[in-house]
Amino acid sequence: MTDIVIPTTQVADTGTGATMTPYRLAGDTAAYREASPSGAAAILNLKRTEPKATKDYAGAAKGELKFTRQYADTLGRLWPAVYTVNTSVPAFLTDAQKSAFVLEATLASSLAVPRDALAKLVIPQS
Repeated sequence: MTDIVIPTTQVADTGTGATMTPYRLAGDTAAYREASPSGAAAILNLKRTEPKATKDYAGAAKGELKFTRQYADTLGRLWPAVYTVNTSVPAFLTDAQKSAFVLEATLASSLAVPRDALAKLVIPQS
């Protein structure tokens, strides 16, 4: 088994993939739909929940990204593939700390081992 080394920088976004256009923006949520899909349109949903402070804790801001794409089986029936990312970040962190944390986690999830765990259900073993 080898170590997982998280990169410290994110390479610039390149290439041209699906264009997601806003179709429902409502306060704490935003929904985007794929423009000009060749099949069923993919959907990208963003959601936020404000922190709820207690007497001892500033609370945690929560965010969610949910990406859904439909795939047809051999009979032509559509089935959803769903990728969901959730965050829970202490409200007392600075914006820079919050961004750094989310970037580090995003970089970790983009590596081959976590991608294989999510896509192929391959979990490393010793």
